[in-house]
Amino acid sequence: EFTAIARRADGRLVLGTADGAVYALAADGAVANRNKIFARVDALATQGNTTVVLDRGQTSVTTIGPDGRAAQSLRAGEGATTLAADPQGRAL
Repeated sequence: EFTAIARRADGRLVLGTADGAVYALAADGAVANRNKIFARVDALATQGNTTVVLDRGQTSVTTIGPDGRAAQSLRAGEGATTLAADPQGRAL
């Protein structure tokens, strides 16, 4: 079950699932990479080709680089409820 979708600056789609996986699609629609380290993907936002993942189950916000690898992560506490990006692609 897909729960979130975002488009990176390079035009590629990123999908999040209820079981905690993040899929980045290649230009032809095939799965370029998969990262399953989350309890649930509740929201996605992008800045350039970096994806930001909100996982309410783990109360975390995590970045995933263009290569599909998790980078920075922040335990957001019980207040992590939503994620948004401004018109310039900055995650808020």
